[in-house]
Amino acid sequence: MDAAYTEKDLYLVTHHLRKFLPDIYWVTMFGKPYVELFSRERLLSCPAYRVKELDNGSIVVQLTPELKDITIEEAAFERARQDARNHLNNDAFFDLTKGMDYRYRVPEFVWGPILQ
Repeated sequence: MDAAYTEKDLYLVTHHLRKFLPDIYWVTMFGKPYVELFSRERLLSCPAYRVKELDNGSIVVQLTPELKDITIEEAAFERARQDARNHLNNDAFFDLTKGMDYRYRVPEFVWGPILQ
C-alpha cells in the first residue's frame, strides 16, 4: 500500500526490508537471506501454483497461474497470498494492525560495497 494506505503500490525500499517484508506478490524471488530466514524446505513446500529453486539458491514463488488472476480472480488470489504468508510465517510480513514499529522477523543483511 502507499503511504496513506489507500492504493496498492509496488515500491520496495531498503529501510522497509530491514524492518519487514511488505508482502508476497504474484511472483516473489526469495534470495539467500530469506532462504535462511524461512528455510529452504519451508519455501519449497509453500502452497503456491509454482515454486522453483534457482541455480544460485534463490527460490521463486508464483502464487497463481496467470498474472491477470490478481484482478480477475482477486478473492482466490488473496486467499493464495494469505496461505503463502501463513505458511512462511506471517510475522515476517507487514501487518497494518501491528504497524510500522512492531518488531517483525527479518534476516540479518550484510550489505556489500556500493558500486558506482
